[in-house]
Amino acid sequence: GEAGSAGPVLEEQRVSRLKASIRNYSNPPSPFGNEETSIGRERGVGRAIRHRSPDMYKRILVPYDGSAPSRAGLREAVDLAADSGATLVVLHVVSELPLLMGGEAYVNYGELADLLMTAGQGLAQEAAAVADKACVKVETKVVDGGATAVCDVILDQVAAQRCDLVAMGTHG
Repeated sequence: GEAGSAGPVLEEQRVSRLKASIRNYSNPPSPFGNEETSIGRERGVGRAIRHRSPDMYKRILVPYDGSAPSRAGLREAVDLAADSGATLVVLHVVSELPLLMGGEAYVNYGELADLLMTAGQGLAQEAAAVADKACVKVETKVVDGGATAVCDVILDQVAAQRCDLVAMGTHG
């Protein structure tokens, strides 16, 4: 009856607010009075570049695994760090979770962990080179997350590295 009719109305209102916030995302109001906005072109896509106060962010964590989404997150993180003068902290998490779900084949986990750590260090250095090219201060961190979920390792590293912003792709 009547109690169930409020559900669709509330859901419609929620969807309407979400759509409005998505539309506003392309040109959000500035909380800073001294912010300048200019339009830049990158790979054929228009994007607003904001010049923020130098103290807005001190340390920006960017999880990076070399995938396309993590490369997109890295580009955004580098832009934010360049605009704010922040230090970029590139994080690569080596996770054993996919290995634990594998088949019954024999795997020398010690050797595999060493290989994954070495590969992770290479990926972190690849990301650091992008930041260096943009003249952004950068640190790298490669963490063996063991059987801990990667998202939990990232959250732990936000605190451990004293970061005040995480910039990342949708996954990766």
